[in-house]
Amino acid sequence: MDPKPPPKLAETRLDRGPARQPAMVDQPPVISPPPKPVKRLAAWVCLLLNLFVLPGLGSLIVRQPLKAAIQIVLALGGFALTIASIAGLARLRDTILRTNELPDQLGNSFWMAIAGIVLFLIAWVWALTGSVSALTGKSGDKRS
Repeated sequence: MDPKPPPKLAETRLDRGPARQPAMVDQPPVISPPPKPVKRLAAWVCLLLNLFVLPGLGSLIVRQPLKAAIQIVLALGGFALTIASIAGLARLRDTILRTNELPDQLGNSFWMAIAGIVLFLIAWVWALTGSVSALTGKSGDKRS
């Protein structure tokens, strides 16, 4: 007796014809809706928070989280630099009062304070322009 070889995989399956691709369903194109206009009260709250509390906080109110995060980081970074430079000047206070002259190390603290003030002003002006555009109804986002 001659042993029969095992059947090949292709021989054991039923022939179903060529493989069919799944049917594609036509879907309408995705169009993002236009941004909702900001209510007048929310725009005023945005302006007041940005100007008098923390730049970027009002931008969160008008649903601009990325701008808000950058403004908050700039404002807090500028504030921290300014406070650190004031602390540096406080350490030099005794030297300044004793000698009645400004020491050489004052330059670093001075430029650190200037950098902090500039960072904070950048965040503040950016938040101000965003608040004014929210009040006037103009959006900086160009979505099409």
